[in-house]
Amino acid sequence: MIGGNRTINQRAKSWWVKSEDGLKILAIVVLIVAFVRVGCYLHYTDNLKLVHPSFCPDPESRQQKNEGIVIPGHTAILIDTSNNIPAADTSAAFRVIDRWAREEAPRYQKVRFFLLPAVAGGQIISPPDSLCVPKRSEEFNPVHENPRFLRAKFDQFSATLDTIFQDMVSQDEADKSPIVETMAGLVEQDSHLTSIIMISDMLQNTALWSSYTKQGDGPAIASECNRIKQGDQLETVYVYYIDRQRDVQPRTWPDQWWSDCLSGVNTVKLN
Repeated sequence: MIGGNRTINQRAKSWWVKSEDGLKILAIVVLIVAFVRVGCYLHYTDNLKLVHPSFCPDPESRQQKNEGIVIPGHTAILIDTSNNIPAADTSAAFRVIDRWAREEAPRYQKVRFFLLPAVAGGQIISPPDSLCVPKRSEEFNPVHENPRFLRAKFDQFSATLDTIFQDMVSQDEADKSPIVETMAGLVEQDSHLTSIIMISDMLQNTALWSSYTKQGDGPAIASECNRIKQGDQLETVYVYYIDRQRDVQPRTWPDQWWSDCLSGVNTVKLN
């Protein structure tokens, strides 16, 4: 009987030792997981490192494949500086562009600014870098992202957007407004361009067509309008419409002339 008790005690002791080892291993695993989670939390909250807003994922990147991201087209923001843009319109135009980026633009949409050239066929001025619409905070992946990090990225994007915008609206006035020719040139030079945002009074003024005189070369301007629409590439033209209170300027946009020129392209007035 005594021998039997000793055997039972030995088995119990062996079971306890094994259980204690298992608990130790479990505790170590829990600690490791906790350390990893705390490290990730600190990395994404206390040590936010923001990438430049010109960064966009490569179409073949692991991030795109893992998240199923479809890289969207490009957007050109075209600023008409043939007439000075009033300060109130400057501020309001930036607000609607910023709202468009935050609420409507697809994430990772590439955005570039352009100035209307002083003459038809002139050089289209643009800063060297494009911007990239960041992911919104509500789209975060809780495994490796947090909304605070993404909000900070978007604020950085917005600040860069504002800086470029303010620099580019402070330009000298030009005698001509080659709006149609410039839009056609942007479509031709960028095969991924799907939308244009205009800040303009939309008063075309070149030898091909003048909104002031209602005269021009009909076939030539029609050809330029067709270049804008070539291949059904351009999907939308957004306009922040600057009303100069001139008799030649329509009260609404698009008027019939622009509707004919941009037929088949979605037109959106931003203000």
